[in-house]
Amino acid sequence: MQIQPTPLSDIYDIRLSYSLERFPKVFVRSPKLVQPADDPIPHRYGDDSLCLYLPGSGEWDRRMLLAETIIPWASEWLYFYELWLGTGEWCGGGHGSPKPNESESEHTRSKSCPAYPR
Repeated sequence: MQIQPTPLSDIYDIRLSYSLERFPKVFVRSPKLVQPADDPIPHRYGDDSLCLYLPGSGEWDRRMLLAETIIPWASEWLYFYELWLGTGEWCGGGHGSPKPNESESEHTRSKSCPAYPR
């Protein structure tokens, strides 16, 4: 399947892997994701699938339609990936530990980061 996050974005060929026994996984088949220098690409799992939500958190469950959740989330991830390539800052939020003196909302999305165009 091909998706393009914005009219100025690359067109990405993605593969969605899903079965009722497992959580859905999205892989970018092409173009190859770029990893500048030694800076690892943020928010990916060890198998190179995209980290779109935190499994078990209730953000996604099997009653939700993939076309209304996982596919748009993959497009949003790719949008933030392209911003990260240009700025070096991951603007897509995510899970992890905030820095000392940083609230969770500040940690998940910087005020300097643009919002995803919907």
